[in-house]
Order: sequence, then structure tokens, then C-alpha cells
Amino acid sequence: MKKLFICLIGFCTHYSSLANPGADSLLVAFHQAEGMDKQVILLQLGAFYAADSFDLALGFITEAKNMAEEKGEQRHLAYACMAEGNLWEQYAEFASDNRKALQPFLQAKFPRLHDAVCLAQSSFAIARLYAV
Repeated sequence: MKKLFICLIGFCTHYSSLANPGADSLLVAFHQAEGMDKQVILLQLGAFYAADSFDLALGFITEAKNMAEEKGEQRHLAYACMAEGNLWEQYAEFASDNRKALQPFLQAKFPRLHDAVCLAQSSFAIARLYAV
């Protein structure tokens, strides 16, 4: 299943990477990376494509989140949750979108994830969403 997803990522991003040469270097780095380095590159790909394609960016972030959960890497999971919340917030148009953004921020804030930076950032993001 993972190999299928990786092939799908390569296929889906091939045409868009022709217009965005920065994506090529990230994809090459992804294929050469090992372990949780792949998760970091998936988050970078999600951030790279966030401005152009919500679905593509969410796919990268979701895969990074799943990878962190499988490996039990709580810190990496916190960063993936933050990336997902930021993506939902970036595309928020209605109150329901803000609620969708709130959930990953709340997950990133859980003390069990043991990351002070994510705790602070998610707290600010939650306050920002409640202010809206």
C-alpha cells in the first residue's frame, strides 16, 4: 500500500513539478530518505503545494501523520497535526472550516506529544480561531 501511495505521489506531482522545479528536488530527496526523514519531506511537500492544491497538500500531510503514528513518533505527529491545522486554516472560508482547523490544533496541544513548540503554536492558533 505504501509503495502504491508513493507511486501515486510521483505520478500526481510529475506534471506539477515541471512547472515547479523545487518539487523535483523534494521528490528526489523523498526517494533517497530513510525513516522519519521521509515524514519531514512529506510535510515540506505539503507546505510547498499548499498554495496551489489543498487536496494534494492534505494528502502529503495525511501520509506524514500516518507515518508518525505507525512509528509511534509523538513529536513528529505533533508537527504533522500543526501542518494539517495550518492547511485547514489557510483554506478556511466558513465557520465549519475553522472547526476543521481546530481539531488538529487541539490534537497537537495534547501534553502526551511532548513538544513545547507545538504546544505554544497550537495554543496561539486555537486562540486565533476562537477570536474569529
